[in-house]
Order: sequence, then structure tokens, then C-alpha cells
Amino acid sequence: MTWVPPRLRGLISRFRPRSHTGRHRFKLTLGLAVCQTVAACAPRPYADPIAVMLDREADDRMRRRAVEQAAQTLGADPRRVEALQRLVIEAGYPVWLREHAVDELTRIDEASFRGFLGKNLHRISGQDTLTYVLERAVQGKWAEVTPAIVRRYADWGAPGVSDAQRPERRALEQLHEGRDAASLAWSVFIDAEKLASPTERVAAWVLINRLWDPIQLRTRLREAPASSALIADLKASQEELGILPEHVEGVLWLVSLRDLGRRAFWDRAASAASRLRDDQRAGLELRHLPVLLRLSESQRAADREQLLMRLRDRLESRENHLLGSQVDFAGIRRPQLLQEWAAKLSWADLATIELLLDALEDSLLVATMFEQAEADRRDTQSEHGGVMDIDEATRRPIARSYAPLAAQSDQKFLPSPQMIEDLYTAVAHYHFHAQQDRHSDYAGPGAGDIALAERLGFNGLVLTFIDRDRLNVDYYQPGGVTIDLGTLRRGP
Repeated sequence: MTWVPPRLRGLISRFRPRSHTGRHRFKLTLGLAVCQTVAACAPRPYADPIAVMLDREADDRMRRRAVEQAAQTLGADPRRVEALQRLVIEAGYPVWLREHAVDELTRIDEASFRGFLGKNLHRISGQDTLTYVLERAVQGKWAEVTPAIVRRYADWGAPGVSDAQRPERRALEQLHEGRDAASLAWSVFIDAEKLASPTERVAAWVLINRLWDPIQLRTRLREAPASSALIADLKASQEELGILPEHVEGVLWLVSLRDLGRRAFWDRAASAASRLRDDQRAGLELRHLPVLLRLSESQRAADREQLLMRLRDRLESRENHLLGSQVDFAGIRRPQLLQEWAAKLSWADLATIELLLDALEDSLLVATMFEQAEADRRDTQSEHGGVMDIDEATRRPIARSYAPLAAQSDQKFLPSPQMIEDLYTAVAHYHFHAQQDRHSDYAGPGAGDIALAERLGFNGLVLTFIDRDRLNVDYYQPGGVTIDLGTLRRGP
């Protein structure tokens, strides 16, 4: 007989069947043990399935369990609805999960989801999710979402995708069979259905500028009734100045100038514009209006060729510092000489440059610029900048410095809303490249500076330290135009 240790012998005796009944008792005990083991291996419910659904680091297996648990336990709970809305809008989640969120929100309360899309369609990231949402809108005939689709369409699409290929265009024309996207955008602009918000109507105007040729647009605007302040402002700008802003920021600029608080400035600028000859009015933009009010009589009288010749004479002897052989630090070739941009400069552009050159010869302004550049060099949290203007009474230039909206980087200046608003009636924005005393490799506007000028539509100056006693000055404007205006020297 094999020897069995006493402790093991006792354990065996506990389970050894001594009778038929004992054998059943053994099977039952073993079955319970197996059941307990299986239960222990089964996935446990999440303490917070919403958190798992929204966890961008979770894998698909975890997400699917969390989605099922949330559906079973929370249903239409506001926390779950809010989480599903986030999944529709935000990037970083798999497409299947975002499409599931669209389906669930439609099932829970379709009317509420349609209202949500009306306010948030423009926030949806990702072409796949946007396309899926728009397909659901077409299937459901959600025509009231039209202004939101127009607003989204007004934004630039993915690189390489033409306007004709945009899912927004397809959705608009499927929702409104027989009508084209441009006519639908016009309906949103004039708010024929009384459904559009002011933001959506401005977006519709931006889209129309992209889809219609300028002659057609101007004709339709001329014929449109002034049924809103926005339409009245655009009609006044066309009739009094011959200017029509094409982008959102330009519309905001116009609306601000037409406000009662600035109406006196508008009336004076419109009067000055009305006295310009046809050749002088060509290419006139809102950024030129403050310039018109600061020009001398001789400057107003000069034609384009006279201004161009005067600028050539003044700039050819200047000390220039051309950024990286005229390739900026984003790798883009950006010429910085007047002759390379002359064909693209309007009469008003040339008048602006001459006005700025006059200002930069003022000794007090030069001293102010060096003081502000030194302050910028000491500040490692943000670039410094502000608004340059000309006092109409004294004809002396002014450089007003503004705190940035946020201190994000020593290589960036973020203009505050107040600075932008003050720029509407001033000559130019300026900022510094003053991270160190010797900074000639960055003498000129960067890609971000050019993009900001394009978006906001302003005239710009960037001043760069060449050494402690020299600041190079570059002028830039929408369209990528960049011209080296020479170098300032610190006074005694």
C-alpha cells in the first residue's frame, strides 16, 4: 500500500465517496467549484462605462463592452447622451464608435439630435464621421440642418478635395432636389426661411464668394432688399467704397466700422474714397481706409507710377537683410524686394508703404521701437506687438503696444480682440523678432505671420534685431507680399 502523508490523507478522505449518496455529494461540490471558477473569469461590469467609452487609450474590446453596458444600464441618461455627443464631435475615436453614437442619438431622441447638429455640425472632426452624419441627414430629410451644412461648407475642406467633391455639397443638393449649393447658400444668406443664425448667414456669404463669380455676386447683392443689417452694410460697402469683403474677418471688420460708434470714421473714409480716381480705387480694401485719412495732399494726388518711382528711389539705397536668401524658416521662397512685388501692388498698397516709410523716419518712433524690442527680448514667454498709427492732428506716428491674448511661445504673438478692433481704424499691425540681439536669420515675417495677415486682412510690419543697435523692418500684407523697408539704427 502506497504511503500517503497524513495531511493529504485527510484531504482525500473529505472527498472519498463512501456511499451512493456520497458520490452525488462529491459531484455537487465539484460542480459548485467549477461554477465559481467560471464566474470569477467572467468580465466584471465597469464602475463607470462612460469613462471607458471616452478613453482614447482603451482598446476596441473594452470600448464595446462599455458601450453595451452603458446602453443597458443608462439608456437615455443625460450623462450618456452627453458622452455620445462628444464621440460625434471629437477626434481620436474609431469610426465605428462615432457612427454608433450617431445612430444611438438618433434613436434616443431624433428631434433633439437634429437640434444638436444645427449648433454643432461645424465642430465635427473627421471626413468619415461628417459624411456619415450628412448621409443620415439626407435619409431623414432633416432640411432644417441646411444652414449648419452651409456653415460647414464655407470652411475650407480637406487638402486635395475640390468644392464639387465635398460631402456638404452633395448633402445640400440631395436635401433640396433640383437646387444647387450656391442658390441654397444665397437663401441662407438672405435668411429666406428665417432659420439661420447671424454666424450662419456670414458663413453663407463667404461660401457665395467662392461659388459665384464677382459680377454675378455684385448684381445679386445690388438687387437684394436691405432686409437685415448685414445686407445693408454689404450694400453700403459696395455702393460707397466699391469694396466687398470675402472672408469672415472682413465682414466683422465692415460691421464694426458701420456700427454707430464708428460711423463718423466710416463717413470720413467713404468721403475720401469717393474723391479717388478710378485708377486709385482699383484694389482698394478695408485695410486701406485708415491710410486714406492719413495721406498728405501730395500723396493723394500722385498716381501709381509716381508712387512706385518714389519708393524705388527711397528703398534702393537702404540696408537690407533678406531672410535666408529670401527663403523663410518654413522653407517657402518669399521675395523681399519691391521690384519683385511691384505688379501685385495697388495704388493704395504703395501709398500705405510710403506712409509707413515716412513714419519710420521719426526719431521718437524709432526710439520707441527699440525700447519695445528690448522688452520683447527680455520676455521669453511671448513676442511683443501692437498697432501703428498716425495722429491726424500732429502727423506724428504712434506705436501702441498690446499685451498678447495668451503667452504661448517666445516665437509667437497672439493678438487680443481689443488690438484687432483698434486695428480696424489704424494703419498697421507690428510685432518683433527679438529673441536675441543677433537674429538676422529670422528677418522677415514667418509663415504664421503671413497666414495671420491673410486671415485678418491687415497691413503688417515685423522688426528684427540684426544686432543691439539695428532693427530690420519688413512690410507684409495679404497675398504673401513681403518687402524689406530697410534698417533702423538706435539713436545716441
